[in-house]
Amino acid sequence: MAVTKQKDGRWLVSCRPQGVAGVHVRRICKTRSLGVSLERDLMNAKVSTLDNSPLSACVDTWYDYWGVNLKDSKRRKAKLDLIVNKMGDFKVSKFKPQHYLEFRKQRLDDGISKNTCNHDLVYLKTVFNKLLKAEYLSGNPIADISPFKLDEYELSFLTDYQMKRLLVACRKSINESLFPVVCLCLSTGARWSEAEKLTFNQLSFNSVNYTKTKNGKSRRIPIDSELFKFLNQRKRFGTVRVFANCLSAFRSAVKRAKIILPAGQMSHVLRHTFASHFVMNGGDISTLQKVLGHSDIKVTMRYAHLSEDHLRDAIQYNPLSSLKQAK
Repeated sequence: MAVTKQKDGRWLVSCRPQGVAGVHVRRICKTRSLGVSLERDLMNAKVSTLDNSPLSACVDTWYDYWGVNLKDSKRRKAKLDLIVNKMGDFKVSKFKPQHYLEFRKQRLDDGISKNTCNHDLVYLKTVFNKLLKAEYLSGNPIADISPFKLDEYELSFLTDYQMKRLLVACRKSINESLFPVVCLCLSTGARWSEAEKLTFNQLSFNSVNYTKTKNGKSRRIPIDSELFKFLNQRKRFGTVRVFANCLSAFRSAVKRAKIILPAGQMSHVLRHTFASHFVMNGGDISTLQKVLGHSDIKVTMRYAHLSEDHLRDAIQYNPLSSLKQAK
């Protein structure tokens, strides 16, 4: 048990209300007195099973012990609250698999995609599994429900001609941050949020260091000296971020360039374009994995079919080629 001061001036409450084998609770407070009070309340709280509690109580408990530590904690909590509200705040002991299946069917009838429904299932299963492991629940009522199998969608990328049209449209935007953000995404394969929220501290000699990424791992990507000089010249007294928000300006530029993109691939098309051209120009998959920051090589392998070697192999090793050689 401890209430310790952090570097940012806030106070960390760290304790195990259920003993050494129980859940390790970590909470942040603005002052030491609030931290001491919270620690006392946590240690004096009665431990009880959630089997006879409503689903909302499960979500709240999960959030207090685990969810609050996620990067997207508030968004995830809001999503779970919405699921419970639409599905019904059943007591866990009365909650059956068919209740969830009826909720999912209604979601599909309302036009919600199968992919979003799969996310609903993962979020809810995570709550039950965490509470089950910590012995707050005796079982996971939806453990046997499987997600939908989804068809792989084609990753869209820009051709050289489309890139030229897009860059012209971006240059003409009244948002002066748009053009350099797009250039940075196309040069480094960055996600839009990584490039748009870049700070000057992340710039070092001819390289960019992306931090607070999707998987939590930092990665340093080299950039050419001309782009580095251009970005560094944007520095103004007292500013921290290199760019202003410009996603809406990007949507307008895509429209002006008359580029039609698949649903859900608006800003991400720049990342796909970097990866696709990287492979088509002879780059190897393992290097691409490091540049994009993928934890799993399987994700990067989506671009392997664009390799010239891959295409040559299809010609050389197809079954008809062996028949021709036999003649």
